[in-house]
Amino acid sequence: MSADRVRRRRPSLLPSLLIGPTVLALVLVLGYPLVDMVVLAFQDMTREQLFSGAVPPWAGLE
Repeated sequence: MSADRVRRRRPSLLPSLLIGPTVLALVLVLGYPLVDMVVLAFQDMTREQLFSGAVPPWAGLE
């Protein structure tokens, strides 16, 4: 075979475009609750703040 006859096929962009929205949805659905739980772990929340919607004080690493 000569070098002229050998053609390489370019990788298709279509699979990446199709899987992108799925990966984004998984990151949002799984990532937001995880980040929210880490933030809540460092706050001193009482029932009053939980039901009123007030921002609880930051407890940090106490």
